[in-house]
Amino acid sequence: MARTKGLAILAATVLILGACSGSSTTPTASATTQQPSVVAAIALTPSAATAASPSPAVASLASAYSEIADKGNAALVQCNKDRAAAIGSLTKAKAAAQECLNTYIGYVTDLKAINWGPVQPQADKVIADMDNIDSLMVLMINAPDATSFRSAYDQLDPMGATLLVDANAMRAALGLPPTQS
Repeated sequence: MARTKGLAILAATVLILGACSGSSTTPTASATTQQPSVVAAIALTPSAATAASPSPAVASLASAYSEIADKGNAALVQCNKDRAAAIGSLTKAKAAAQECLNTYIGYVTDLKAINWGPVQPQADKVIADMDNIDSLMVLMINAPDATSFRSAYDQLDPMGATLLVDANAMRAALGLPPTQS
């Protein structure tokens, strides 16, 4: 229950965060499928208004970031559908994790394709966070059993929290407000 409460707190700062429940040794599809929500929503939730009037170059970067975030959020909707369909099956949960990983890889590729100029240090942190999360996703996808899957899954919350901090730092550097619930 403490795990659910922790995720609920994180959900207040990002729009699409699912809570996790269940034992720590037996993954369920709900555990697998909620993991993509944690990761993708943290990094991708855009905001319509800017926090300040950034320079034209930074405004252009903010627009590019918002476009990437919009595409990521659309992909997240599909990821959540796949997650819901995987309930009760480790095989289906691993397949859903693979689909979500594909989404995350696209997000990171889009981030890497842009020269973020003065915001590059913040972008690099977000990219590094996503690379770490992607590595965990690979462990989940290749997990030989439910215990191994759950062990990797349980590491996502701390990594997601780090990603949230770094993504909001990038948003601030772009003149965007932090993610909102």
